[in-house]
Amino acid sequence: MVIPPAEKIPVPTGTPKTGYMIESMVLAIVQNIKAELAGKQPDARGTWNAICLADMGNTDAAFVALPQIPSRNVAWFKKGKWVHLAKIAFEKSFLLNM
Repeated sequence: MVIPPAEKIPVPTGTPKTGYMIESMVLAIVQNIKAELAGKQPDARGTWNAICLADMGNTDAAFVALPQIPSRNVAWFKKGKWVHLAKIAFEKSFLLNM
């Protein structure tokens, strides 16, 4: 799914997607395929929500944008070393649970 840019830009590109948003879209695709195989009407839709822990050198950033494209219901951003530690904790927890 291509999400058009929110404003005119010199180089036409789509809006970047976070892993959370991509996972939501893939889940909707799988649910729709499952519905079609069962003879039902597909109705699952991915979200345009963005949740991210981003590595940015010495200062990492965390943000939540619900939905990613304005106007948003939630727009939250924080930065700091704690984000790096949170990302490490999340990755270790994820790997231990796989």
